[in-house]
Amino acid sequence: MQDAMQRIIRNTTAGITRPAVALLFIIFYFLFSVSARAQDDTKWRDVYTQAESDYQIGRIEQARDVLLKNLNSFQGNLRQNALRLIALSYLARFDIEQTEHYVAEMLELNPYYSPSSNDPATFADIVNNIKAGKTATITTASSQAESLAEVPVPTTLITAEMIHNSGGRNLREVLAAYVPGMNIIDCNDDINIAMRGIYSTGQEKILIMLNGHRMNSYFTNAAAPDFSISLEKVKQIEVLRGPASSLYGGVALTAVVNIITKQGGDVDGLEAKVGAGNYGQIKAEGVFGKRYFDLDLLVWGSIYRNSGEKRAVPEERRAESPLPMPVDDIVIGRIGSNPSYDLGLQLGWKGFQLLYDTHFSQVVAP
Repeated sequence: MQDAMQRIIRNTTAGITRPAVALLFIIFYFLFSVSARAQDDTKWRDVYTQAESDYQIGRIEQARDVLLKNLNSFQGNLRQNALRLIALSYLARFDIEQTEHYVAEMLELNPYYSPSSNDPATFADIVNNIKAGKTATITTASSQAESLAEVPVPTTLITAEMIHNSGGRNLREVLAAYVPGMNIIDCNDDINIAMRGIYSTGQEKILIMLNGHRMNSYFTNAAAPDFSISLEKVKQIEVLRGPASSLYGGVALTAVVNIITKQGGDVDGLEAKVGAGNYGQIKAEGVFGKRYFDLDLLVWGSIYRNSGEKRAVPEERRAESPLPMPVDDIVIGRIGSNPSYDLGLQLGWKGFQLLYDTHFSQVVAP
């Protein structure tokens, strides 16, 4: 019987090719990963649910300690809820300093959080006060510092944390993820965005700025939100969702995007990322920042290369074409003959600001 089973196993495995074995391994690994992640999500949701129950019946310290112990394991909305409950636990013990600390962490994760009617009035006041302080740097709408509640036009604020959580590879993908009415445009030789369906090649309808300085070409009015704009240097992005020509000229027909860079003190060291993918994709980004007394220094650089996907042109397609087709293959998704890059420096000293930025990008049509 054992010999018969061994022959069956040998005959079965002999009929499976190596690619099929690899594919089966990938499928099993994927299913195992999904199952493990689902189990982890359920586990941490149960931990939070138990802590919430303890808080509601008055076991406040126990609920707080459990959440603090497992805080790094919570993700997304679960982490936001955990930070809120920790802040409420400290507030119940009249520890205002710790309450403000965890409210600030919660607002870093979600700047748009609003207190509910079930929250204590003191907690709502702390949230609103911190939000007012954190959004006072918005200057795009009226050329003066305002909070989100005071901005006279529809505005979207995108923080560095939101950029990281979105998984966006470039400015276009981040804007499309968070700005209502903004859509991705992907033509043969253009990587761009459109606001409320209004679009033109080269993007002459949306003004893109870096710390208030125009990035659109003065000759063509074009500005591409692609890999020529590094995201590692960004502290926040302020988007005016509507015409602003009275302040910024005719290019600001449908929207204004103002990219605010970090300060050197925000980075306080060196941060770098390197990645690679199929079709010859290579991406590297780095930012260095430091503050020395009154001197603040920020230096950034990024590079992106994509050789594109090469596809052969079938003989029948060449025969059907009304015009001569002189190529045997086409390349799709190629980002220029040379890589896209963004290099810049920001120097601040006692109110004096020096900003230098140079960037390049090119998209090759198939």
